[in-house]
Amino acid sequence: MAKVMRSESKKGWTGRLIATDPATGTSAAIYMYEGGVYSVQVEDFTPHLTNRMIAAGILDDSRLRELSASVEQSQRDHEVGKFAINRDWLPVDTLAAFHAEYLLAGLGAALSLSKSKVQVDPNETTDQMCTLPTAVEDLIAAIDLREERSQRIWNGVAPGSTTRETVLRQVNVDAEICAASSEVTAFMKAVDGINTVDEIAGACGFTRAEAIVITAALIAGGAAAIAGRKSVHGAHVPEDFASTSQ
Repeated sequence: MAKVMRSESKKGWTGRLIATDPATGTSAAIYMYEGGVYSVQVEDFTPHLTNRMIAAGILDDSRLRELSASVEQSQRDHEVGKFAINRDWLPVDTLAAFHAEYLLAGLGAALSLSKSKVQVDPNETTDQMCTLPTAVEDLIAAIDLREERSQRIWNGVAPGSTTRETVLRQVNVDAEICAASSEVTAFMKAVDGINTVDEIAGACGFTRAEAIVITAALIAGGAAAIAGRKSVHGAHVPEDFASTSQ
């Protein structure tokens, strides 16, 4: 996959690459404009952008009611960004940062496939989950650093386990770390001794990489602890593309 991306990038190519895992048939679409990547969409996973904006403190009850009155439930995660920007609820840069996080997570998962079938569709475009086009080499370097950091942090939290199976429980909801940010507060509220780290991440609209950082902070701050393990099914984070393990 990386070889094809690099090749098309050098050509200043515009279009869509579809990477398919031959083992599962699951695919990811990578959109490029003049050689830069601007959107990655993973099959069977829709980023929960509405929940991400709730976790960030951008959407309160009043704004959610306004959103619900104007946008159908099935289209909410696709339309909430544009809806919020048009009402000046958040800066464009903040929305772009959310999109970029999903892009890195999805692209990293697609690149992690040891083998994949790649379909090349010239001039195909999208208006979903877009960022400014970014150079392929810059993205690959960022993904490598991101994955190394996530693995290092997680090894300090639960070595030998994965975020898909690790269940958290609350220890001290009044711990100082719980108020470190809106995101940390939202994540802590979802810790219930039942759901895994990945399930909580999905419910809050986070990527696995974000959830790892928050989990480590909550445990280090004495707010949460590991309750045990369980098996889960389905994709809860974009990093789950074509894989059920970390």
